[in-house]
Amino acid sequence: MKQITRSELHELGTSALGLDPGALDLASIEAIAGSLRRAASFLCPCETRVLIDAIVDSLEILVDPSTPVRELVEDTLAAMVGYGDLIEVREGESPRGYPRTLLYAAPPTFVLRRDGQRS
Repeated sequence: MKQITRSELHELGTSALGLDPGALDLASIEAIAGSLRRAASFLCPCETRVLIDAIVDSLEILVDPSTPVRELVEDTLAAMVGYGDLIEVREGESPRGYPRTLLYAAPPTFVLRRDGQRS
């Protein structure tokens, strides 16, 4: 076992998301979107709060305390729903009688081929 620094962890995490660790860190919008997509693949269908909490809980201890992590995650998730990366579906009511909305991971809208072309 080897202890690593916070910057090394950001580098490893960013690389694991398929992003350039030289240009981005885990608190970047691109990394947050990638983290949301990855978490959605495991957690969906789920409530919005569940997906947001999963990402916020993992990032809060890794970023500067002045970074508004929850706000960044919430805004990024809202944009992803708007773009169609995730789909919100109203499904019945919660135990308290409020409408229950679940998130579903949407299928990819394109596939990047080896030659760099999208199909």
